[in-house]
Amino acid sequence: MLFAVCSVIIIFMVLVFTHEFGHLFAAKYNNVNCPEFSVGMGPKLFSIKVNKTAYNFRLFPIGGYVRMAGDDETYYLVERDMYIIVEGEKILSIEENEVLNSTYVTIKSIDYIHRKLTYSINDKICSLLLHEDAYVLLKSKKKIYISPYDSMLASKKPLQKSAILLAGPFANIAMALIILFSVNLIHGVPRSELFIGTVNSSTSTLKPGDQIISIDKKKVENWNELNFILNSSSDTNRKIVIRRGEEYLNVQVKNSITLSPMKSRNISSVLTSTYQDTLHYSTILIKGLRDILTGEESLKNLSGPAGVMKQTYDIANTSTFHNLIIWAAIMNLNVAIFNLLPIPALDGGRLLVIIIGVIRRKQIAPEKEGLIHLLGFTFMIGLTILATWNDLVKFFH
Repeated sequence: MLFAVCSVIIIFMVLVFTHEFGHLFAAKYNNVNCPEFSVGMGPKLFSIKVNKTAYNFRLFPIGGYVRMAGDDETYYLVERDMYIIVEGEKILSIEENEVLNSTYVTIKSIDYIHRKLTYSINDKICSLLLHEDAYVLLKSKKKIYISPYDSMLASKKPLQKSAILLAGPFANIAMALIILFSVNLIHGVPRSELFIGTVNSSTSTLKPGDQIISIDKKKVENWNELNFILNSSSDTNRKIVIRRGEEYLNVQVKNSITLSPMKSRNISSVLTSTYQDTLHYSTILIKGLRDILTGEESLKNLSGPAGVMKQTYDIANTSTFHNLIIWAAIMNLNVAIFNLLPIPALDGGRLLVIIIGVIRRKQIAPEKEGLIHLLGFTFMIGLTILATWNDLVKFFH
């Protein structure tokens, strides 16, 4: 039980960390300041600060985020009554609490490009430049530095913004590829030439190392086809042509025989198998999403975080470590595919907004974009509540 619980926590933490680290890496590569990198939700367990980025790890291993420069400043400032502290004719800090030598004002707007703050005091509109180290200090003691405009996400070109958005899902895909490649390299992959690795019957005329050429005069291309033929017929005996060394032999085997392939750790074979596995799992996941979106699959079958955690727990508790690792790869692919959906608030939805702006040759106003993503976020919350309800119904039945 302890192993299963730890497996759930580790897999989810790695899943979220991978996705958010993809965004963080791409943002920093494009010179976007990132004040906060957070994995999980709820109370903070611990925090490490490295190069002006606070790495926070929270109690519940669900979700996470990267706060980039420009994300919070406008939200906390515009149309708010705040206290400002001026140093050398420039604003050093903007605070929610009154402090010594502060002035009470109403913030009207902030010009990030020219680092100018416009505010009203006694019905008079005034403007002052922001100090290079200017920051916002909230009642919660949260300090938000106002970064230079060229280090904000808003200042970047559409291609750079797109790269930052896509980096999260692509990081999950990369993690899935690494996991599947490692598993295939360690365990080996079936040789394409249909060489037998083991035979479960000591009385069989087949031996390890034999190469299967055909069954009942039908050429067999791969192990899936071979197993399908052996399991799909009611015939007791099958006629198989094999190659043993330089000889071709005709042998008869019973349907009850179980054959396993000879494994290869050749890098080319491992890479090919990893690609095929990734494509296979991705196709299944995409089909599942398509069926739900088109109504072919009932929304009652939709699972939320609780359901996925329960599945992970069950696999860790009852299945093999090999299957658990494969499940971790599938979950990474699932997160990547889901986040690429063109739904506002998801990476795919944000990417769609950028593409629309490029086509119109005019970016959507930040206020309108914020409203679009708020609607998308509301939709996602509703979907999560529905999925969680489905999970609870399954648990209690």
